[in-house]
Amino acid sequence: MAKIPESGLDLMMQCKRLGITQSEVASDLGITRTYLNLIMRGNRIPTEQIQTALDQKLEELKRMPSPDLSISGGKEKE
Repeated sequence: MAKIPESGLDLMMQCKRLGITQSEVASDLGITRTYLNLIMRGNRIPTEQIQTALDQKLEELKRMPSPDLSISGGKEKE
C-alpha cells in the first residue's frame, strides 16, 4: 500500500473540517473525483499544472474559517 502524501492528508483534513467533498474540489480543479482521490492517496503523480492548482486550492481551504456547527435549539432561559 502506498504511503499517503502529507499534502493528501492535509487536503483530506481541510475538506472534512469545512464539509467539502472531493467532488467539489475536483470540479474546482477541472479533474475527476477519482483522479483527485488517486493523487491524494499517492497512487498517481499529478502534472505540474495540477499540482500547482492543488497547492493553491489547499492554501485557499486553509484560509477559510471553520463553519459554526453549534446549533441552538429550544427556547432561551428567561
